[in-house]
Amino acid sequence: MKKILLILLISTLLLFGCSTTISDEKFTYIDMPEEINFYYGGDTMNIGREMDHYRIIYSLINKVVADTVNPGIMKYTERQLNEEDIKMAGYALELIYTDTIKSELMIDGKIQKLSYDRIFIPLDNNIVFLGNDKEYAKKGLSITFIPKEFVASLLNYEEIEINDK
Repeated sequence: MKKILLILLISTLLLFGCSTTISDEKFTYIDMPEEINFYYGGDTMNIGREMDHYRIIYSLINKVVADTVNPGIMKYTERQLNEEDIKMAGYALELIYTDTIKSELMIDGKIQKLSYDRIFIPLDNNIVFLGNDKEYAKKGLSITFIPKEFVASLLNYEEIEINDK
């Protein structure tokens, strides 16, 4: 009987301990943006908060940042961002905020204070760029790799209205 109770207790703890939820009020590493843009080969898909795909993509990005920040491997990297080339010929996600976000992340082994109102994530790359409405930073942040095919399959973008640039 004790073994059964112990197994039930451990199972319950594992179930509750391993489950994660994301609410609009609480976030783990990044704030929920007002919108997310998916760029692919010159086309743009706007993903608003009301769309089911929004939560999927937001959860994926939050998980990728968590996987990078938790072990303390997020680092600044010198890389030039050619945003327009990526938007026209590549694949990228862009998170857009209406207000400036102030947060802290473990970067290069130290807590760094960051301010941004946009995040640009070229897919098939392990670099994220923070910026404002005028430009992105000259240095990127290394994160875990996000494959473009995975994002496209999550979005199933044939079902979503595409906005031409």
